[in-house]
Amino acid sequence: MVRAAGVLETGPQAVSVWVELPKLPEFPLRHGQTARVTLVTADGASTLSLPRTAVVHEGTQSFVFVELQDGTFERRTVTTGREDDRRVEVAHGLNPGERVVVRGAPELQTAYASVR
Repeated sequence: MVRAAGVLETGPQAVSVWVELPKLPEFPLRHGQTARVTLVTADGASTLSLPRTAVVHEGTQSFVFVELQDGTFERRTVTTGREDDRRVEVAHGLNPGERVVVRGAPELQTAYASVR
């Protein structure tokens, strides 16, 4: 069950809420503690998404490193969509089932920049 205040506070779009959790968390909660939450308001169509760590940026472009059949990696331009604090939607540039680097992508980006 969640109860919320009816008005946003001044500042960075904060709202007070009460949340009842199904079990106690492993860390202590404090009165007035802030939290970042993601609210799902409806089920949408399934989308392709990756951990934020898989997507690297250069200027205004976004890239991922896709593993090829010979074990090498290809840097591929992708168009991103919605994102939250953990995942990024990939709208174009990647097919379901392709293997993507999710850890170490910034290091591959640095290596890519040094050899081109």
